[in-house]
Amino acid sequence: MARITQENLTDLEKLILSIMVHFDHLYFAQLAWLVTQLKNRDKDYIPHETGIPLAIFQNIIARNGGISPEIQETVITMKRTGLLQVEGPHNNRLVGLSAKDYLQVKLSATQAAKDFAEGLSKGWEPEFWNPEKAKLFIANSASNPDVKHLIENVISPLCKDKGFDPIIGNNLRPPHGIDRAIMEQIKTSSGIIVDLTDARPSVYLELGFAMALGMPCMLICCKDHENSNDPIRKVHFDIRQYPIGFWKREGDVLFWDTPGYKPDSRIDEVFGILDSTS
Repeated sequence: MARITQENLTDLEKLILSIMVHFDHLYFAQLAWLVTQLKNRDKDYIPHETGIPLAIFQNIIARNGGISPEIQETVITMKRTGLLQVEGPHNNRLVGLSAKDYLQVKLSATQAAKDFAEGLSKGWEPEFWNPEKAKLFIANSASNPDVKHLIENVISPLCKDKGFDPIIGNNLRPPHGIDRAIMEQIKTSSGIIVDLTDARPSVYLELGFAMALGMPCMLICCKDHENSNDPIRKVHFDIRQYPIGFWKREGDVLFWDTPGYKPDSRIDEVFGILDSTS
């Protein structure tokens, strides 16, 4: 086996190594997702994508036609050089797998990889996510008092209880344009919570932007929009396919009208953290 040095590692190998040594393991689809995000985003950090339910990773991989050959070849090389350990179906094969199979291939850094990474200079390592700065962006109608009550008294406190910093788009007061500030906040968030009440075009735009980034999304809406045909008080048809928690407010009492829906459990389900020590 050739001696591995910082100089003969490719940039992609360094990136993968810097990710893997921070986790007990990652599934191949998760690693590919994180690598793609770090390569494509403006800022060098790892957000909360590892908390996306595995089924969503499967959909992402299937939609993109599988994992890129570059990532596949690099992982194969790192396995061959003793930096990665592979456990999975089909005799631990790493190419030509289905999207579902990529969720069963478990990758972990070897002890040699961890020892090697410790001795490397820190210049190429990304700034890793930590719970103190995990953000959830909240998009909602700015003028609806019931929505404001819900966000300020239910959703925002729940986010804080779960260790997230809730960023309410309507509360931003940037020195430059609000649209640019909102997009920057979404890009650097771990996910988005969207209240669809009043069918605001700006809210739908923010949801679409987050979906295009592959971010986990939690959708809620006022109950009277569920089956409405009113163009400004309905959930539009292309969003109805996604799980939505419907709520009602009677006086100061707010309750959820979707059977079995609990917002705290839904936050766990959508934005759950992959514990690096587990």
